[in-house]
Amino acid sequence: TGESALMAMMMMNNRMAEIMANQRNRRWEQIFSPPLKGQTVLILGVGELGGSAARTAKRFGLKVVGVRRTGGKHPAVDKMVKPDKLMKVLPEADHVLVTLPVTSSTRKMIGAKQIAAMKKTASLINFGRSAVVDYEALRAALNKGHLVGAFLDVFDQEPLPASSPLWHTE
Repeated sequence: TGESALMAMMMMNNRMAEIMANQRNRRWEQIFSPPLKGQTVLILGVGELGGSAARTAKRFGLKVVGVRRTGGKHPAVDKMVKPDKLMKVLPEADHVLVTLPVTSSTRKMIGAKQIAAMKKTASLINFGRSAVVDYEALRAALNKGHLVGAFLDVFDQEPLPASSPLWHTE
């Protein structure tokens, strides 16, 4: 839903994982976050879920860029592009929200090259299918501090096995 997407963006923007880790480690560190209003969310897949997220994001003052196979407009999307323009719009995003199904054209749509094109301060949120994002490339980028964080709602194997390296990824 749109509220879940907004919650994920707010958690990433306000660095909640870092705040919670500081609490567990009894470490005092002031963390300042910019306002969400005015930031840009890039939504990959503006169907029912992506459209709901776009409407919610607009209500909270975010700029919404969408990626849709057809490029067809959506009333809550400020700019819509087709997938072949993904690399052009990725650097604009403060949050990349994936809501795509997995198909032959979306499998590993977000890989090392796409993650490298994102801002170092951006977050990646996956509410679509896990196979759309190369989680190993994402894990490597997170461990290097390239992104501020990731919010993953889907995995190849669910529940995520205790042996998965994702449990220990920053």
